Amino acid sequence: MANDRWQKIEEIFEIAVELPPGEREAYLQRTCGDDAELRREIEQLLSADEQAEEFIEEPLLGSHTLANFLDEKVGDIENSVPPHFLGRRVGAYRLIRELGRGGMGAVFLASRDDAEFKKSVAIKLIKRGMDTDFILKRFRNERQILATLDHPFIARLLDGGTTDDELPYFVMEYIEGTPIHQYCDENRLSIRERLQLFQKVCSAVDYAHRNLIIHRDLKPGNILVTRDVTPKLLDFGIAKILNPELAADTLAPTLTGMRLMTPEYASPEQIRGEKLTPASDIYSLGVLLYELLTGKRPYRFSSRAPHEIARVVCEEKPEDPATALTDDAIPSVLKTENKENPLEILSRNRRTTPETLLKELSGNLKNILFKAMRKSPANRYASAEELSNDIQAYLDGLPVSAPEIELSTGEPFDDSLPPGEALAILPFRMFRWRTSNGESDTGDFLSIGLADALISRLSGLKNISVRPTGSVVKFASETADRENAGRELGVTHILDGRIQHIGNRVRVTAQLVHLRNNETIWAGQFDEEMSDILALQDSISAQVADALIHQLTGEERARISKRGTENPKAYEAFLRGRFYWHSYEVENLAKSLVCFYEAIAHDPDFALAYTGVADYFNFLSVFGLMSPEESFPAAREAAQKAIELDDASAEAYTSLAVAILGYDWNFAESERLLKKALELNPNYGEAHVWYGHLLGLQNKHEDALREMKRAERLNTVSASLLINYAIRLRDARRFEEALAKIREAQKMSPNYNISIQAFSWVVDYLDIGAEAEEACRVAYEKNENLSLPAYAYAYVLASNGKREEALRLAEKLEERKKQTYVPSSYLGLIYTALGEIDQAYKWLDRAFAERDFWAIWLPVDPRYDALKTDPRFNLYAAKIRPADDEDIHLSHIPTRIFQPADLERPKAAAEKKEPEKMPEEAAERTPEKIPEKVPAPAPVSKEGFPRRYAFASIAAAVFIGLIFLAFRYGLISVEIKKHPPAPTAETALNGELEKTLVILPFTTDADAENEESFGDGLADSIYKQLGQVKQISVRTAKDPVDETRSAREIGADFGANYVLRGRLHKTIDRIQVTAELFNASENKAVWLETFDQSIMDFPNLQTEIAEKVLKVLTVELTIAERQRISRAYTENSEAYQLYLVGRYQMRSRRAENLRAAIETFERAKEKDPKFVLAYVGLADAYALLNLYAIPPPDGAYAEAKKNALRALELDDSVAEAQASLAYILFYGDWNRTEAEKHFRRAIELNPSYSTAHHWFALALAAMGKHEESIEQIDRAVLLEPRSAVIYSAAGLVYYFAHRYDDALKMCRKSLEIDPRFVPAYKTIRVIHEAAGNYAEAAEAYEKERNFSGNADEDTPGWEMITAQVRSVGGLRAEAAESVKKAVSSTVVRENPRGYSNEIAIAYALLGDKKNALEWIAKAKDYKDHGFNFINVDPRFDRLRSEPDFQAIVKDVFR
Repeated sequence: MANDRWQKIEEIFEIAVELPPGEREAYLQRTCGDDAELRREIEQLLSADEQAEEFIEEPLLGSHTLANFLDEKVGDIENSVPPHFLGRRVGAYRLIRELGRGGMGAVFLASRDDAEFKKSVAIKLIKRGMDTDFILKRFRNERQILATLDHPFIARLLDGGTTDDELPYFVMEYIEGTPIHQYCDENRLSIRERLQLFQKVCSAVDYAHRNLIIHRDLKPGNILVTRDVTPKLLDFGIAKILNPELAADTLAPTLTGMRLMTPEYASPEQIRGEKLTPASDIYSLGVLLYELLTGKRPYRFSSRAPHEIARVVCEEKPEDPATALTDDAIPSVLKTENKENPLEILSRNRRTTPETLLKELSGNLKNILFKAMRKSPANRYASAEELSNDIQAYLDGLPVSAPEIELSTGEPFDDSLPPGEALAILPFRMFRWRTSNGESDTGDFLSIGLADALISRLSGLKNISVRPTGSVVKFASETADRENAGRELGVTHILDGRIQHIGNRVRVTAQLVHLRNNETIWAGQFDEEMSDILALQDSISAQVADALIHQLTGEERARISKRGTENPKAYEAFLRGRFYWHSYEVENLAKSLVCFYEAIAHDPDFALAYTGVADYFNFLSVFGLMSPEESFPAAREAAQKAIELDDASAEAYTSLAVAILGYDWNFAESERLLKKALELNPNYGEAHVWYGHLLGLQNKHEDALREMKRAERLNTVSASLLINYAIRLRDARRFEEALAKIREAQKMSPNYNISIQAFSWVVDYLDIGAEAEEACRVAYEKNENLSLPAYAYAYVLASNGKREEALRLAEKLEERKKQTYVPSSYLGLIYTALGEIDQAYKWLDRAFAERDFWAIWLPVDPRYDALKTDPRFNLYAAKIRPADDEDIHLSHIPTRIFQPADLERPKAAAEKKEPEKMPEEAAERTPEKIPEKVPAPAPVSKEGFPRRYAFASIAAAVFIGLIFLAFRYGLISVEIKKHPPAPTAETALNGELEKTLVILPFTTDADAENEESFGDGLADSIYKQLGQVKQISVRTAKDPVDETRSAREIGADFGANYVLRGRLHKTIDRIQVTAELFNASENKAVWLETFDQSIMDFPNLQTEIAEKVLKVLTVELTIAERQRISRAYTENSEAYQLYLVGRYQMRSRRAENLRAAIETFERAKEKDPKFVLAYVGLADAYALLNLYAIPPPDGAYAEAKKNALRALELDDSVAEAQASLAYILFYGDWNRTEAEKHFRRAIELNPSYSTAHHWFALALAAMGKHEESIEQIDRAVLLEPRSAVIYSAAGLVYYFAHRYDDALKMCRKSLEIDPRFVPAYKTIRVIHEAAGNYAEAAEAYEKERNFSGNADEDTPGWEMITAQVRSVGGLRAEAAESVKKAVSSTVVRENPRGYSNEIAIAYALLGDKKNALEWIAKAKDYKDHGFNFINVDPRFDRLRSEPDFQAIVKDVFR
């Protein structure tokens, strides 16, 4: 059959096999037409595809030990080759039994049948009906390949032919063996033995390659190992013949080929259907070796869909073999019923220990694996022999050729360009520059700006290493030599050109030169209007990319064509800003900010301009020019805005990471953002630098230095980079190398002051005292009024023993700090060098209070070594953690200087001076007058940039320049002025949603039974329904709101821009509701409607109101959302009314009210047995009884779980039911894993369901996941900002995170809402107990008792609390007596479940370890609610290191 016929068959098959059965018939009829033979070929292929695995993939299995393996492979034996085949003679052999089969044929054990000699063989035979030309072609292809191969580790072809009924067959040696991975584990081969066995496989593959055969399907099942440890390579069914004389019948690399291969082991180029080389088998060998060593494969596929397989294999990095050995990553077959650690099993199967196994997989062995599995064939081992040689070098303890690769960073796992290929884009040279009015201008901004823009675009391509702008600025002069620049920058390609500007036109000539042979590989000339400079940039970047990379992906092409703005004026302002930014002069940095804001004014959606603003404020704080409290939050806001506008901006993610690291001290979040930046742009040097610092701050010094090395490769001529590198070397205590980098930076930029003061970093450790002192003296005298050189000089003087001079400089800095910002860490280091330890700690305390950027260096900076013997050191080091998660405020400068005229504050607000009065100021503002993140610019008219803003920008530029001059000479300071968030600023937590709605309880006349419960319940039901819509954020006010307050005031209180309120009146048989929706910012009603309905229609009323609200808000619903909104949980009005009453009864959380609610929900359930919310109410009420009833009732959790499961059985899309079950699983079953899944599902179903966030926050806190816990409770507060319950819970969440001040703040807010709320007083008491504050704890305890309704201090419950408080006050004897009375009481003896944890706390605070541990064990045995928090309650901190404590809590929670 001709090749075009094969191609047609494969093309039709590829499409048909992916179609649903219902569509397949029509497709075949349409494509095959009257060609019956073609139709038969396709249908046979489809039939085979639906059966077991392809015949050509079946190895020639021959050992009885593989029975189970064969069962899995061959499926249902009833569909095997007909029984009459057995005993049949084929050639000189008789078939004895079937060994294995696939969809197209079978493999048989056979023996010689001609009495010549005895021999067992394996015969591969095509099944009748599968003998199409297509299958025969594949069969003969394999037979031809085997005929050319003769190697001890390849199964030999013995014979072949055709049966009497014309079925082709071939005869191979019979291999009694086991698949290689199974053999290694069954015989517990060590790592060394596995490698030696694998080397034999490499020998076989290398032999095939030398005979011009690519196997294309290397996997464990195709390599059997015999009893004498001989591997045998099988199954060349889809192999490719490279010898042109034999290659005519080789399978083409199409998608059908993909279906025939085994995707887990296939190379990226094989997946893509590209031309294959032996390197494809090298990749498969790498995967095979990975599995032999780790017990798993390097990738995980979420599905078997071809596109998913292609994405993972071609794009994702392989998993690090050491870190892959986690419990969830190890195959389930290794997980035993007795919960034995799978890593222990893996190690035992390799005759080693877990520690040794992890160590072996972390070094050169990992590098060998990764080199074999590189994405680009050019970067893999050149041959299987080379791979084997590297393994031998490893076994011999010699260096290997495989380079070190670190997958934890953003470095690309592969590069398509050969190593060393790199591009530098030099500043374009100006030929002549005239503005449109004839005035002269230097035009330098366009020279550097155009280069910077091209660098930004092209550096996002993973196959080009582009030098950053900072490294090419020095080559901006006319005399710069291209070849010298290339050598200095270490690149192979240079892009340079000229710019000519006349009137409104720009002419650019550019050329791309390959420096190795000085060959121009691309040149272009562009003549555009100045307004089309964006199109100019598009053309150059696209053509350069095409010249360097022959085949761009669609994603890459989209990346380089992304402009960021379509506004030429915005872009020109941005280019000017980048020009000033790269000057690295303080005064010009101020100008850059003006330009960035000008760009934002022209285009408020220009992400890169916001990134420029973020970089500016980050810079000010890092270099001590502005306090962190002013600058970092402003940087964070600008970066967040940039990401909101362009979530593919590596620059924006890096800027945000720096701000979060510098101010929030949130290492985990900063790392996530930096990894995201490097994923987006692996060549972004700044991200590597900051990731290096982040790693170093975590004492991961080797990883940090690798990042710095990567950054240095990207930017070889940056003094700033060298200084950053020196910091990392210093902290790694490699002082000589750090000094070398400092000197290199000074040589590169002699006037770079930071490199001069850097001598102070290493002066204590090297003999450079005199040199360091002279260098720092000169820098100080040139910049006497700057803090940085003054501190460096003082430190060196102190180090050199010149105490008096150092003290004088320190005193000068202290005086300066009274007028302007000086980082307190500077003074802390000076006093450390002077040996004044108490003074050092005094300034460190100030540094921590002001969130000094350099304070986080305390644990790693060697200069602090003198403090480490002081007990205070560890206390301060422990403080380096995320800060208060307060709403972000704007810094003084941008809000006061760059706020447009139409966004100015009211005079009354502007005149207020006291920070503590700022919340009142906030109440006076209207939402539209408050900037949410970065100040919103004035609208741009059709005529262009407004004159008043242009004037303001010029004035601002002059003013901010003066500010920086004053900063530079220490003449002024910037007043720190915190601005409270605007009413709509809180929407940052839910993705900047435009529509934020608060629903108030519907007021009632209270002249009908339970009417108030109906008003509250109706509002709550609407809240839960609308909360399922993800396009809006919904808040609720559980308590009544003063009816005299305006919608604007209420919106400000709740952070909402819409308010829904109403009135409800109920009679015996009717219900009347008036609902009103307000636009809070405009303080006007946008919808008003009255509903007068039969009481029987009450269940549907909430749906009707919800739908009307969505319509007014013009919210487009998804189909799923529409179905959930229109869902009626019951048609029974009585059931619905009872449910509302029950929910109202639960609000107080008193045990008697919870029991009453249970009775009410039971009645609702009786009215409608399928009313899902009635079951949810029962589940919640029973669950809460365990917390609020003393003693907790037996069986309450069981009842709660039964009702929650029934609710989900009725409707598993109800968020309340998911949250209820999660609560029960967490506190009742101690099944944290399943609980977390249901919490997340509840929040997914209803992101506005505050209770789910509230409960989940406490659960996360109990698990020690404090950051996420705080995120969840803050979200709950945001959604329900007038809830005493949630604020009190927030107090607990912060308490468990050891953030006592924040915890107290939350509790006070709870009491502002309800001054008699007992849980808030309890939490305040608990906080003070942990902090050791007796008076405060006693005061809170008194109120807790009095407001509880049971103030009798002699009851057992209060006795144990009395003991806790007295212990804190040092009243040990009285405390011991109180706890003794509690323990001996009848109530506690008969029901210890409700008391055991509190008694354990009393003993712990008394310091009685023995009794504390005994009662902790009882709390565990009785499943006391408080035991859930045993691992995070600070009152147990002193016991956690006790072995008995650890034994009690080990493996308790699932």
